[in-house]
Amino acid sequence: MYNKTLYTNVFSIILCFLLSVLNLNTQAQVRIGSANPRGMLDVNTDSTYQRSGLVIPSVSSADTFNINPGASASTANSYRYPSVVVPNAVFSSRSITVTDDESNTSTETYSVVAPPGVSTYEAPGGTIVYDESTDGLRYKKSSRFGNWSDNIVDGTTIQDSINYRLLGGIDFKLLKASCGYLYSVAIGAYDRAVYTAGYGGSYRTGKGRTGSGSWSMILGGPAIDVSGGYYHGMAVLENGDAYAWGRNSYGRTGLGTTSGYTPSPKKITLPAGEKAVRCEAGLYNSLILTEAGNVYAAGRNQSGANGNGLTNGNQSVFTKINFPGGVLIQDIAINANQWAAALDRNGKIYTWGEGNNRQLGTGSTANQLTPVMLNTPAGVVFKIIGITVSQGFGITIDNRLFRWGYRGSEMFPGWVAAVTYVTPTEVTQFPGLFDAGENVVAAATLRMRTGDYLGGCMMFATDKGRIFASGQSNGTNTGAPDGNGSGKLGVINPDNGTRVTAVPAFTLIQDHAIYSGTQVTGIAIGRYQAIICTGINPTYPDDVDYTAYGSGYCPYLMLGPGPQNRRVFTSIKK
Repeated sequence: MYNKTLYTNVFSIILCFLLSVLNLNTQAQVRIGSANPRGMLDVNTDSTYQRSGLVIPSVSSADTFNINPGASASTANSYRYPSVVVPNAVFSSRSITVTDDESNTSTETYSVVAPPGVSTYEAPGGTIVYDESTDGLRYKKSSRFGNWSDNIVDGTTIQDSINYRLLGGIDFKLLKASCGYLYSVAIGAYDRAVYTAGYGGSYRTGKGRTGSGSWSMILGGPAIDVSGGYYHGMAVLENGDAYAWGRNSYGRTGLGTTSGYTPSPKKITLPAGEKAVRCEAGLYNSLILTEAGNVYAAGRNQSGANGNGLTNGNQSVFTKINFPGGVLIQDIAINANQWAAALDRNGKIYTWGEGNNRQLGTGSTANQLTPVMLNTPAGVVFKIIGITVSQGFGITIDNRLFRWGYRGSEMFPGWVAAVTYVTPTEVTQFPGLFDAGENVVAAATLRMRTGDYLGGCMMFATDKGRIFASGQSNGTNTGAPDGNGSGKLGVINPDNGTRVTAVPAFTLIQDHAIYSGTQVTGIAIGRYQAIICTGINPTYPDDVDYTAYGSGYCPYLMLGPGPQNRRVFTSIKK
């Protein structure tokens, strides 16, 4: 009987061995399916050659019953394949104990009758061949008897396995990602489960422990949204359930407590009938947007951050925010400071919370204890919003950029340092970046930042696959040399390859690691890292690619396995 688990385990063991040998001798031929393989992967079946390693022979589908279908069954050469498990053993019967992935054991006894005229034969340890017709590996328990299995693995799995061993991991396909403080949270593209990576202090990665590490699943899917805060994280499932984990102080997780920690994801209680569709985790506060267009807030009441009219105390459960005129909301934004924003279904922006640096865009430094609509020119309809500690932006449906707040020169081109733009003001250089018919499809700014007002940055992508960046690429409040700073914007000096830590004007990221023309579906920016998620390439609509790319400073594996310092965007591994 075909045992896929057994076959796959055998293949994994063999492949690990082959690749470990490969690392010892880089001059060896390594081509799977080569007509005349030599080197560390070669086991030549011709007795005139010394066997020097292992080979995965190449066959066609028609030849997978034996090596020479036209030969007589009594001819020994008809069955002449090397066994890649226990070659050249001679026996009449043998028992083998097998343990599967779930620690179940079974004993199989093999009794072998030699073909006529054959006095010695190999043990039925198994043989693996590469089937060039189906681009996959096939397996047979005995190198002399029995039929070949269907494909054990296909060409894609083979390539992923090689990437994992030689390149530090396989590409981690993501639907969506968010950058928290020293960690990241994402949705897997194929299982749609929630994964986290990075620093686990305060249980912010939701793994049930505080240690750092690469990507691990913390919540089964299907998920539709995730958000990484400063000390806590959040996720929303397709069925409308919302979850939170991490530090509970100030009630930021909305789980009914203001103390202790929630080590793993725990379901949030929402009013009956409300289904969550979006979540935003900040420093002391959190927001949830529901399918009905309502917004709920939890956390610290300081400066009116919960939009409930209060400036003291804590809100330990999610409570509805009342918007002027009962407008319905389509998107929300929060950061590491005490203010937030929302976009209503008519394309208008509302802000509330702390206003000391005019970041609310109201023209005043006063705090807003409840949401207030920003004053914008007639006919302006926004489709994308974003906020950082002291700045905010909105992109309109006709691809115009408006911004407001303090020290815009670190975030947008053409602005003077230390000048405060008290109300939404258009960045006139922005439309000149586009080709005819080109549209902005994704944009993001720095969320997780406290302690100063520099380091602001912004990235956006168009439907032609072009990605632009502007602002501070480092993770500190001043420009840093190449050996420091985060490099999260992925902009480098073309003359010497060093990272550019201050990008005064929107600059096209000429990064060939990101497949040209691939549709960007999301951008996330943290203090030290940035993540770009991709989807369908319009040129090849049947070829869906959910590869995610990361850049920046990653001492806690916030982008998964790979180098700590990434100057340009490279594919995220698992």
